Amino acid sequence: MIRILLLLMLLQALLIIHVVRTGRKTFWIYLLIFLPYIGGIAYVVVELIPSFFSSRNMDRMAGSFGDLINPGSRLSKLEKQADHSPTFKNISAIGDEYLNMGRYADAAAAYKRCLKPPFDENNAYLYRMAFAQYKCQEFALAEQVMRRIGDMGGGRFKAQELLLFAKIQEGQDDQAGARRLYEEASYKTGELTYGYEFAAYLKRTGDIDSAYSKFSLIIDTYGRLPRRLKKHYRHVIADINREMADLTASSTIIFPR
Repeated sequence: MIRILLLLMLLQALLIIHVVRTGRKTFWIYLLIFLPYIGGIAYVVVELIPSFFSSRNMDRMAGSFGDLINPGSRLSKLEKQADHSPTFKNISAIGDEYLNMGRYADAAAAYKRCLKPPFDENNAYLYRMAFAQYKCQEFALAEQVMRRIGDMGGGRFKAQELLLFAKIQEGQDDQAGARRLYEEASYKTGELTYGYEFAAYLKRTGDIDSAYSKFSLIIDTYGRLPRRLKKHYRHVIADINREMADLTASSTIIFPR
């Protein structure tokens, strides 16, 4: 009996939260508090069920189901929209879909097509075009886009832009430039992922001592993080542990334990 009462109280609280978050009329709150059973049933019948079966929700569910059965249906729909109305919004949406599908050459072409005046200085989509070009190993083209982003920002880059620029320079075998950019990205933000990328680069280029020191520093920093943040970086730490195990196994240098 107590469990049933607790369950009913929980449902009552959830319905009240739903009222507040969805901006329903406040009389529902009083009804749910003072007449919980009748009010709960009324709220479900009057508000929840009709909203669930609204045309917008049904269209969203149908779209999701269609994508599950035919993954290309969304792309086909976006392509038809762009053909009918070749706006920045429609063409960039195709580029995003190509990018999500791993069709990087098509994504780069779509972004290039949509980045026309007055949208040619859209930083977010310039970055996506550079990323798509990088994935296609069109490093020279990607570098041109990144330099344009830098010019637009007065020579300043965001951390994720620095990281992509570093990978592009590494792809062109500009190791000095790549190292500088990897290092700058790692110090620009407290994100452990950027430190890992720098350390992994050091390992790839044979700077074993520096790589091991950087990996160790990241693990030490991770150990001092609050528990809620540690979950976010577990995959990074797993990658670092593999990298350090590989370093220890393949190197003649004796590392501290």
